[in-house]
Amino acid sequence: MPDHDPGQLTGRQLDLYAGQLARCLKALGTDARIRADVQRELATVRAEQESRASAGQPPGRAGAGTTARSAL
Repeated sequence: MPDHDPGQLTGRQLDLYAGQLARCLKALGTDARIRADVQRELATVRAEQESRASAGQPPGRAGAGTTARSAL
């Protein structure tokens, strides 16, 4: 999981990261120890996406001036 705040990612990066997390959840067994951490991170990413959507920010523009490392 990235060591930065999802708020620093662009909209596109958030979308890609959410997809990666969703795929991880599908691949993980229900008893995997890390499952809860992945679910929590996905919830955080989705909350950020919803926050931006309700604020009317254009996709891919939030955090556009920052340098964020690639997710996962």
